[in-house]
Amino acid sequence: MNKKAEFGWEEISKILLVLLGLIIIIGIIFYLKGRGNELAKEIINIFRIS
Repeated sequence: MNKKAEFGWEEISKILLVLLGLIIIIGIIFYLKGRGNELAKEIINIFRIS
Protein backbone atom coordinates (compact mmCIF):
# COMPACT_ATOMS: atom_id res chain seq x y z
CA MET A 1 0.00 0.00 0.00
CA ASN A 2 2.87 2.35 0.78
CA LYS A 3 4.28 2.06 -2.74
CA LYS A 4 0.88 2.82 -4.26
CA ALA A 5 0.42 5.80 -1.95
CA GLU A 6 3.84 7.20 -2.89
CA PHE A 7 3.10 6.69 -6.59
CA GLY A 8 -0.21 8.49 -6.11
CA TRP A 9 1.52 11.45 -4.46
CA GLU A 10 4.03 11.60 -7.32
CA GLU A 11 1.17 11.79 -9.82
CA ILE A 12 -0.59 14.45 -7.74
CA SER A 13 2.60 16.51 -7.51
CA LYS A 14 3.06 16.33 -11.30
CA ILE A 15 -0.53 17.48 -11.84
CA LEU A 16 -0.06 20.35 -9.38
CA LEU A 17 3.13 21.45 -11.14
CA VAL A 18 1.32 21.45 -14.50
CA LEU A 19 -1.56 23.48 -13.03
CA LEU A 20 0.87 25.99 -11.51
CA GLY A 21 2.64 26.30 -14.87
CA LEU A 22 -0.65 26.94 -16.66
CA ILE A 23 -1.64 29.55 -14.07
CA ILE A 24 1.70 31.33 -14.50
CA ILE A 25 1.43 31.26 -18.32
CA ILE A 26 -2.15 32.57 -18.24
CA GLY A 27 -1.12 35.26 -15.76
CA ILE A 28 1.75 36.37 -18.01
CA ILE A 29 -0.56 36.50 -21.05
CA PHE A 30 -3.11 38.66 -19.19
CA TYR A 31 -0.30 40.85 -17.83
CA LEU A 32 1.11 41.40 -21.33
CA LYS A 33 -2.37 42.33 -22.55
CA GLY A 34 -2.49 44.98 -19.82
CA ARG A 35 -5.68 43.55 -18.35
CA GLY A 36 -4.09 41.23 -15.82
CA ASN A 37 -2.76 43.67 -13.23
CA GLU A 38 -5.43 42.62 -10.72
CA LEU A 39 -5.07 38.96 -11.70
CA ALA A 40 -1.29 39.15 -11.27
CA LYS A 41 -1.76 40.66 -7.80
CA GLU A 42 -4.16 37.86 -6.86
CA ILE A 43 -1.68 35.22 -8.08
CA ILE A 44 1.12 36.89 -6.08
CA ASN A 45 -1.11 36.89 -2.99
CA ILE A 46 -1.87 33.18 -3.48
CA PHE A 47 1.86 32.39 -3.61
CA ARG A 48 2.48 34.54 -0.53
CA ILE A 49 -0.23 32.68 1.42
CA SER A 50 1.14 29.28 0.39
